[in-house]
Amino acid sequence: MTIRELDKWFRSLDSRDLADLFPSLFEEIMESADPERNSINDFIKECKSDWRNMSKDEKEYLYNLVRE
Repeated sequence: MTIRELDKWFRSLDSRDLADLFPSLFEEIMESADPERNSINDFIKECKSDWRNMSKDEKEYLYNLVRE
């Protein structure tokens, strides 16, 4: 699978899918005591940032994890 295909797949995920892929990040942001950093939009932004910093192998791993 190409990076482009993986990125397209990632963009199609909803917040529930992202919470399954990034459970610790979801908990960290959504249970934060900081009122400025506890919305679903903040969580999605962090997921996108993490995704951009991943290698192709890491992205494929997450893709295969969801596909199972």
